[in-house]
Amino acid sequence: MTLNIEKVYKKDPSIVCRTIEDESVLVPAGQSLDETKNTYTLNEAGARIWELLDGESSLAAIIQKIVSEYLVSAEEAEKKIVDFMQNLKEIGAIN
Repeated sequence: MTLNIEKVYKKDPSIVCRTIEDESVLVPAGQSLDETKNTYTLNEAGARIWELLDGESSLAAIIQKIVSEYLVSAEEAEKKIVDFMQNLKEIGAIN
């Protein structure tokens, strides 16, 4: 299933992002320490995309923002961001 880049995606409120030093981690809220095997580490670009998921900006707008901030073509950014967003959708981090 391909994501619609014109859609506005929202973070699932049960997922929190914690940054420790230079590493950002998505953690399902309310889990005990022994249940945190479902944490997901984000690279710099992934953390920036997560930050841009404000519930108001379309995926297309987020792609444009990433293209303006990183040395990446629009085509490459769209492919990588759509893949990343699909992964977030599969783990229930966005809706």
